[in-house]
Amino acid sequence: MTESEEPYDWSPVFVLMLEEARRAIDAQVSSLESLRTRAGALVGYAGAIAALSFTVADSRNWALWAALVASGIVAIFAAAVLAPLRIDADVNPNKIADYMGVASGVDHIRETVAVSLWEAYERNRHTLDELHTLYFVGLCGFLAEVAFFAIAAVLN
Repeated sequence: MTESEEPYDWSPVFVLMLEEARRAIDAQVSSLESLRTRAGALVGYAGAIAALSFTVADSRNWALWAALVASGIVAIFAAAVLAPLRIDADVNPNKIADYMGVASGVDHIRETVAVSLWEAYERNRHTLDELHTLYFVGLCGFLAEVAFFAIAAVLN
């Protein structure tokens, strides 16, 4: 028997559960990577506008200072999005070993792994929602920075 051959007849329902749970976790990882890419770009744009503010506007201009404050807000919220985060996709191997030891069936192991991954998905979903909210606040700060920079340029 080769390694690719499985000695058990897996129940299609549990195989589907496991595949769907894995796909859901993969989609979350992709969403997090996309969000972090956008947050990094946002920081770059905000930094460029802040640097440009010093060359264009007069330091006594209130709009310049408002733009710089907005730039700080962007940096803080983007840093929160860019901070290291662990996506919870771990499955406790001890659970699998325990079930194998009790010989409760391979389908039960597959079901347990799928349920564990789904629980991880639910925990991750709340974290990703919070990160999207932080990104949105940072984006609003960026829009405010752009508006204040435009006002500073007009007043100069």
